Amino acid sequence: MQITIMKTLLRMAAFLSFGFCFAGGLWIFCLAAFGHDPTAALVAALGLFLMGAAFFAGAMLWLFAEKCCARRDEK
Repeated sequence: MQITIMKTLLRMAAFLSFGFCFAGGLWIFCLAAFGHDPTAALVAALGLFLMGAAFFAGAMLWLFAEKCCARRDEK
């Protein structure tokens, strides 16, 4: 029972971390792409970094949920 709850919470954390990091990175990237700021390249790089971190953080939390909360077959 506790294993399924923990696995569900970790999967929700994976989706939330992916969603928030990706949305924040996309927002920052769009600000840089449509703005006329001289430092737009640096801001765009920050947005791309956050979008890449979203893929990494979400995948790592998902894999941790699968590995940590795997059911063990007892014979």
